[in-house]
Amino acid sequence: MQKSELREYYLNKRRHLKNKQQLDEQITNRLFDVIKQTNYNRIALYHPTINEINLLPLAHKLADKYTLCLPRINGKYIKFYSWNINDELASNQFSIQEPQADKAIITPEIILCPLLAYDKKGHRLGYGGGFYDRALAELPTTLKIGVAYKFMQVESSLPNEKHDQILDIIINEKET
Repeated sequence: MQKSELREYYLNKRRHLKNKQQLDEQITNRLFDVIKQTNYNRIALYHPTINEINLLPLAHKLADKYTLCLPRINGKYIKFYSWNINDELASNQFSIQEPQADKAIITPEIILCPLLAYDKKGHRLGYGGGFYDRALAELPTTLKIGVAYKFMQVESSLPNEKHDQILDIIINEKET
């Protein structure tokens, strides 16, 4: 399958997920446990869209002890901007909620990456804009964690190109 066909297939599967809230809770609990085991303080999350795994409950758990940030699109790139749970967000050209431009830019130590599919080698399939690949390439020492449902794992290798970045860890409801 080509990347475009894979995107359509996994978007459709995610749209029809029956027990999403329960799975999201399992995943965010696993993420919280992994983050607590690190010495990192600056965590980049994402604001959920298109039936993505909802990280907002995780943000509430992390808010008191960690510096949180969210991605904001700047041209062809994303930068990570400081974010507090009660901050007002703005909708970008993709209808994704992102921080206001006047917030501080943060260099995250951990990036929680949304994805549509992944393979055992850590390749991720995103939405096709390359925003996360460009951001991850600029932050080679940042811990890159893919956030996924188990059904998003492909058995074979995902089609990948030299600019595609590999994740360090992928967390789903069953595995870390």
